[in-house]
Amino acid sequence: MSPRDAMLPRFSAPAADRRHDNSPPQPSRRLTLTELANRYGSDKGDEIRDRHGYTYVYDLIFGPSRDKPIVLLEIGLAIGGPETSAGRLERRVDSPSVAMWLEYFTEAQIVGFDISDFSHIRHERFSFVRGDAGDRDHLHRLSEAAPAFDIIIDDGSHASYHQQHCLKHLWPSLKSGGLYIIEDLHWQSPVYEAALPDVPRSADLFESAFRHERLFDSALFSSEELARLRTEVETFSIFRDVVAGVSVPKLLVLRKRGEGGAQSVRASSPLTSGAERSVRRELRSFDLFDTLIARRCVQPHAVFDLVEQRLGLTGFAALRIAAEAGIAHREYTLQDIYDAMALRWPDLTDRLSEARDLEIETEIENLFPIPENIAKVSPGDIVVSDMYLPADVVEVLVRSVAGLRDAGVYVSSHGKRRGTVWKALEEQFRITHHLGDNPDTDIVSPTKFGIPATLTRVAEMTAMEASVAGRGLPSLARAMREARLRSWHGEHDARQLQLLQVGVNLPMLLVAAVLVLRAARERDVSRILASGRDCYLWSHLLRFLQDEFAPGVQTEYFFTGRIPRSFPSVSYAGYVRHLLKGEKAFVLDICGTGWSLQRMCEQLDLTNVQPVLIQMIGDQSLRRRYEGWGPTRCSASLLTLLDSDRPFDNEIAELANPAPHPTVLDVALKDGQAAPLFADIQASREELRTNKIQDEAFLSSSCFFLGRPVLDELSRAPSDLLSATLEALYGSYDQFRDAFAGRIPEHRLQDAAVCRLLAEMGEKWRSRAA
Repeated sequence: MSPRDAMLPRFSAPAADRRHDNSPPQPSRRLTLTELANRYGSDKGDEIRDRHGYTYVYDLIFGPSRDKPIVLLEIGLAIGGPETSAGRLERRVDSPSVAMWLEYFTEAQIVGFDISDFSHIRHERFSFVRGDAGDRDHLHRLSEAAPAFDIIIDDGSHASYHQQHCLKHLWPSLKSGGLYIIEDLHWQSPVYEAALPDVPRSADLFESAFRHERLFDSALFSSEELARLRTEVETFSIFRDVVAGVSVPKLLVLRKRGEGGAQSVRASSPLTSGAERSVRRELRSFDLFDTLIARRCVQPHAVFDLVEQRLGLTGFAALRIAAEAGIAHREYTLQDIYDAMALRWPDLTDRLSEARDLEIETEIENLFPIPENIAKVSPGDIVVSDMYLPADVVEVLVRSVAGLRDAGVYVSSHGKRRGTVWKALEEQFRITHHLGDNPDTDIVSPTKFGIPATLTRVAEMTAMEASVAGRGLPSLARAMREARLRSWHGEHDARQLQLLQVGVNLPMLLVAAVLVLRAARERDVSRILASGRDCYLWSHLLRFLQDEFAPGVQTEYFFTGRIPRSFPSVSYAGYVRHLLKGEKAFVLDICGTGWSLQRMCEQLDLTNVQPVLIQMIGDQSLRRRYEGWGPTRCSASLLTLLDSDRPFDNEIAELANPAPHPTVLDVALKDGQAAPLFADIQASREELRTNKIQDEAFLSSSCFFLGRPVLDELSRAPSDLLSATLEALYGSYDQFRDAFAGRIPEHRLQDAAVCRLLAEMGEKWRSRAA
């Protein structure tokens, strides 16, 4: 037994798992789910066919269960079935996803369900049920294939009816805390859509029910059934296209509420019938643009610049603005604007017709909902818009983008400014309140008619977003804004945690990842170890970016902590050396003094390894305290991304980066695989709550930051610009200290416990060394 082993506290792991021989078996690097998808030919990865990139999300949410004996059900096992016009019902093909799941999940039972026969797939951990997703009896038979499912993934026909039918009948078979996932919301099979009963598109139904709290009856779900389902759903996320950056709903993830969990989803207002609404006299009114929906390009005139680029007509945007200004003294429509343009540009009349249609298309593509204000709209309220777009287009925006199916729509070009809209509406209704973003048309105008009004500025860029844009990173700033506006939580503390992730932590980690990968490329570094626990979220961004910003670099999540780094056991040394493979490497952490990283490098003689910190704590008294436990020669130079002399709130930076596991004390070897040994610390309910909110905000918002506009902008940005942006973002953590009021005391107690153990181990180490 080594001196280090004698100092370790008792672990809950079996003694057989703690082998500390002099030549430990070397664990092999396990492939990520994306790598497995690409290897087996699944389009859930980022190389095959449609390159959906779902595995980036799955790696995050499935990772904690990778080695657990879970049960996973997948509906739809291969591409090319009868959901396509050329597909066949009877076929004998392999299933890329089944092969992927079997290798990724080491202990899981995989259940497959398909209308085609896949019984030829033989594996001790795979079972197959053949059936039709539209047949209730078939789904009942499927539900009996296992006592309950931990994960259900619907990658079947993609028909809305089938998706909703499966959810309705398989949801009871999902375990508490389990995940129900529907893929490919953006595409419905024309073959099935034409033949099956008419239901709302699944993306519309679920966004309306879960995000906007709007319930309505359909062929499969009554409003009462949707309300009951909402009480059983703990978290709801819809992901856009991660790989291509296309802002269309693609992936739905529902987590079933755990038994005994508090119901945080508030019940929606009861729906009123059309007859009831017709006699209703009191209602509220809402502006549309920058109140209920927002433009991704922020400024309205930016739409014209996009149209000019697509048309290839230099000067179009300026002419479009001038034409509208020339007729702004009267009521006008979009067609009136283009008629005025034709008078000034007669040679391009045919192109202007194309431009008009393209403007509408571009406008719609750029819009997304603002849940914070949409949540305030009740059935029967009215949306009032001073907008030149055709009324039918505005109504589509209200119904489809804002998801408001039970709100009235009133459209004019000047009605609010001139007050005519209020006169017209007052003839039928008494407006009790108006919400909008324009100080004149949404505040002054209704107030003149005795209508109370509130100004909303949520669509404006925040000071940080404006600062990032002003520094020369407008695409990053727009991503921060969209992520902020699309997320929403009614509880103040939870909302602050969301804002911390989308407005500070996620963009900070993204910029830091680019800087680290650039440094790795410049220094011929081939491996990056991202230290647990603080680098858990950061490691996923690094893996996503590594091939683009530093080809050949491999990022690994590194099970580590101050204790195993400072006093490494024999097995831990073997684990570290295997990860490094003798190559030149960075070992990352978000913040710290660098003491334990340097000590690990010296204890294990890692001459090719350089510790990297985003921010080094410059507190010399703290460093001297650590040196008293275990001295270093400071031979491993530290690379830091930020100035160590500036005081940053590193405590909040650590709390903003949770991991799904406790503190690592050591790594044992089990059957040649690395098995981390964790401290026996039970996470408090407050820790679980804050971590869950932050994880969901990080996951749900990542897609806005990983699209081509942001990545191209970051690749072009000079490093000094990125460093200045990193400093501004990192310096904003302290604004969110109140959100962790319940976490800070226990976080400090945990840190104190680690320090006590370090002191004990240091004393034993010194006595043995003497």
